[in-house]
Amino acid sequence: MDYTTADHDPGAVDFYDTWVFRDRDGNPWGSFAYSNWRQLQSGKPLQVGCCWNGAAALSPIPFIAHDVRFRRSRDGVVGCPVDRECSASECSLLCKDFARNGFHRVLAVPSMRVAYDLGTYQLLPKPPPREALAAMDRPIEWQPLSRETLCWGIVRPGSERTAKDCPQVWECLMDDRSAHRRSGLQCRDLPPAWHDVTKAAAEESKGGDDKR
Repeated sequence: MDYTTADHDPGAVDFYDTWVFRDRDGNPWGSFAYSNWRQLQSGKPLQVGCCWNGAAALSPIPFIAHDVRFRRSRDGVVGCPVDRECSASECSLLCKDFARNGFHRVLAVPSMRVAYDLGTYQLLPKPPPREALAAMDRPIEWQPLSRETLCWGIVRPGSERTAKDCPQVWECLMDDRSAHRRSGLQCRDLPPAWHDVTKAAAEESKGGDDKR
């Protein structure tokens, strides 16, 4: 996870990539469940909807098999978007394109900490001891990902102003549709997780081989 010097206190640090980060319910940084905060503070990996956070490890399969690319929104910068694709960060759009192809299992790993300059890095709190992290040997219990996510799009070209300044706009991950109210969206389900599909196919193939 990436950090920057806090605006309110030069001797403190804040999480940096709040524009992209979403929990698995589509909520932005600062608006998700307390249990998620506790898990992040403990250094344990947390299932999220999208994150970039200074460093990311990605499967190459969507790029190769599905022609996924870093891109801008299809409609460009559209102000406060309604009934069209969110003019979000290219990282947010990549998360959406991955999810559409079954790659929607995303982890934020708070024990991995990065900064954009040495001074900020030296201000970071010490990570949990390696012994504590090594004790976390339970597999991730993956939960369903929300079908919609909060849109914070660029409001106008050349501006740092985003749709944080607009009424809350929610967007379907499977459709380039958005609405001012989350309850106003009827979103399609995400496809099954690619890992589950390939595992089931491998088990079916193995079962067929055993019968021969």
